[in-house]
Amino acid sequence: MGSGSSLFSFFKKQNDAAILPLVEQHVPKDAVIIDADAGAGTFTKLFAGAVPHGHVYAFEPGKALRSILAKVIAVRNLRNVSLFPMGLGSTKIAQSSCPVMKTETHTTLDQFAARHGLKKVDMIRADGGEDQLQVLHGAHRTIDKHRPVLLLATNDDGGTPAEVHSFLRGFNYRVDHIESTGKKLTPLDAPTAKGTLWCVAEARA
Repeated sequence: MGSGSSLFSFFKKQNDAAILPLVEQHVPKDAVIIDADAGAGTFTKLFAGAVPHGHVYAFEPGKALRSILAKVIAVRNLRNVSLFPMGLGSTKIAQSSCPVMKTETHTTLDQFAARHGLKKVDMIRADGGEDQLQVLHGAHRTIDKHRPVLLLATNDDGGTPAEVHSFLRGFNYRVDHIESTGKKLTPLDAPTAKGTLWCVAEARA
């Protein structure tokens, strides 16, 4: 997953906290949040503050960015954040981890949730990097079981917007486009539209 990130670019022009009201509205204080492309921690920090009684699982395979985030976690004493040196993807990507070096560079969220015994997942953030659609496919059991809120950025690199939209509708998600202010939602009827998406399962909407 690319950490240079459409979501980061989107919010770089705004106050990062603009997304906070949406998180507070849909995500409980004891939530479990998956930050699938943590980068240097722009959203990880925000999520950690929003769920003081919950936990944030941050994934960043890039050594340089992960080093920055690790320092942020230490300096800010973010005790409810766990950082993992790997990316999230599909089963195929996870199986490409290096067996010779016995290192795991990728896993699926479904595998991770089972391995770590996660009882719930309330929110997933996946950026518009090259493997965003793969992250969703690798989390299909988790999404089906827990119906987490999804914060996504769609572009032609992470699977076409139509493919992402089709996947979400298959799980009966309501898909809204986040306007440039970061505070307004507009229903996304056109499955080919690109942008930053806030997705809530209809059962929770």
